[in-house]
This record gives sequence, C-alpha cells and structure tokens, in this order.
Amino acid sequence: MDTKVVFVPVGQAINRVFLADMAERADGCIAEIEDLSNVKKHFLCHYTIAKVIGICRDIDFEDLFMNVMDNEAAALLSSTWSDTPFTETDVIMMKREFEKSEELKDIEYPHLNLPPIGSRVSIPAYSQSSYVSLPHFGTVIQQKSTGTIKVEWDAGMITFLDWNKDMKRLGIRTVKEPRHLTHGSLIDVGVAVTKAHKVTGQPSDTVQGRVFLTTNNGYVKVRWDDGTIGRHKYGADATFDLHIALESYPLDSYVWQYKEDNGSWVTYPTGDLSRIENAVIKRNKTVITNSGRIIFNKMTETLTRGEQKRQRDVRRIIVAEMIE
Repeated sequence: MDTKVVFVPVGQAINRVFLADMAERADGCIAEIEDLSNVKKHFLCHYTIAKVIGICRDIDFEDLFMNVMDNEAAALLSSTWSDTPFTETDVIMMKREFEKSEELKDIEYPHLNLPPIGSRVSIPAYSQSSYVSLPHFGTVIQQKSTGTIKVEWDAGMITFLDWNKDMKRLGIRTVKEPRHLTHGSLIDVGVAVTKAHKVTGQPSDTVQGRVFLTTNNGYVKVRWDDGTIGRHKYGADATFDLHIALESYPLDSYVWQYKEDNGSWVTYPTGDLSRIENAVIKRNKTVITNSGRIIFNKMTETLTRGEQKRQRDVRRIIVAEMIE
C-alpha cells in the first residue's frame, strides 16, 4: 500500500509555502494541529483509499474500483472507530482524493514528455545525499497529470519527482539496464521479462517488457517494449506466464539448463528453476520437472511428457559465465 504524508504546521515560524510545496511533491496534504479529528479523518480516509487500491489490484477489479470504494465508504459511515463520525461529505471528499491520486488507471500523458510507465531511471551517486539518499536505479510506476512521475527505487523506497525540474537539478535520466532479481525473490518491480509458451514454459516472444507492479496474489503488470501494458500470472494458480530475462538474474546466482539435440543449452522455465534448485539445497537425489525427472548424480533428465521417453544432459551454471 502507498503511504500518505500528512504535514502538520507546528510553532510560530511556519513556512506555509514550503509545507504546501512539500505536500504537493509528496502527494500529501496539510492538516491543522488544532483540529485533531481532522488528522484522524485524513488518516482513515487515505488508509481506506490505499486499501481499495490494494483490493482492486489483487483481484483484477480495477475497472469497477468505485464499487469497492462504495462498500468501504458504507462501512466508514456506520463505523464507531472515531469520536468524530464520518459523514456523506467526508465520503465525497475521499472519493475526490481517490480520483486525484490517478491510481489504478495506468494513464500516460504523452504531451508532458514523461518517461513511460515501466521505464528504468537512475540518479548519479553525487546527487543522492541532496535527495534523501536515493538509490541508483528505479522504475517508473505511474505518471500524473501534474507532470510528476512515481518511482519505485530498487531498494524499496517510493518517491514522486517533478520530471522536468528534477531531471536537470538531480541529473536523473532514463536507462536501459533492468533490475537484477533479489536473492530469494521470484520477481521484482523493474526486472526484464518475456512471455512464456503456454505448453513448454519457454520464452515464446522476442519482445521484452519491464515489470512495474506486483500483487500479493501472484499477478504482475508489465510494460512491453511494443508499448502495450498487460496483467499476467506469476505464481497465481501455480502458473507462470512470464520468463525472467537472463540479464535480470543476479550475476552470482545459478540457473539450470538442458541440452538440445543441436548442442545448444536452454534455460529451464522459472517454475522449474526454483523447484530444481530447492531440491539441490535439500540434497534430494531426483526432482520432477514439467518435462520429466532429473537425476542429479548423472546430471541427466529423463523426458516423460509429450514425447517418447529419452534422456538429455542438464547442467547448473552461474549466470556470470553465461553473460561473458
């Protein structure tokens, strides 16, 4: 869920212009300390908005988000959570804030010349100390009509940037380098992917894409190099519709490959890779794949599905050696 920043003016020497600018840049708001109930309402309002966004993304209900919002609003109106009850006016304000957030729509504004959703961006190391120590690389996950982009940095932090101003001030630029998978992670925002063949699980398309959204129930959103945006299974129903591109694997990680009849080595689909490596860690003697059974002491796989039973060689190789 996204975090909503609330700025509360305190003390005599308050620079309200500065606070207003910070609130706008952070997509936040200003709340007066004299009215604590207002702060409570702001918190509950934006918690509910974040909850609605999370629900819609997880269940692919994005086109009907107002139905989810109406259900949550009805619960707030009957809630006794606060000593200041929610009113219909508060609900209208909350819906306006939700619309203002421009979430769930994946809208782009070509006339603003912003980097497309899914683009990779970087910031020079010398600029990091002047902007809350930003990591080097990140992924654009949203455009806003105000000319702001929402970036999820590889270290996990999310920031809003005024592209035209910060590009010059901080030296931010677009890059082609995809994100490397975090060790132990199946998929991350920013990694490069291709579509997997429905039967073999192997890459079926030369078009690459970048993941810009992951959900809690095994779905991801991808911006493809042909300009389209798609929602794909990656773990949901034990299905993997995508194949992680080689350049997104950590250089010190291992992948498993099988040898084709023509002598070329082919990397196993993502679902098989994690299954095989886990079997190695557990010191199992064999492991079942989507195509057959691997016997580790022989480093061979006996094919048992879709064709006559036969054997082929397999190997475990470090990614750095494959890229060299």
